[in-house]
Amino acid sequence: MMDATKQFGHFIELYEPTPPLLGVYHLIKTASCNWTYKEGEDVCRSFALV
Repeated sequence: MMDATKQFGHFIELYEPTPPLLGVYHLIKTASCNWTYKEGEDVCRSFALV
């Protein structure tokens, strides 16, 4: 974690692009591309990795 509070007002976390992490990113991207908002629908969704 890098302290960038003086420059940006927050910390920065850097992650190594490992296959499991990239898989999570792919899962989230795929879910977002196949989703259409419907009026009144909860925009927060949960998902399971297992």
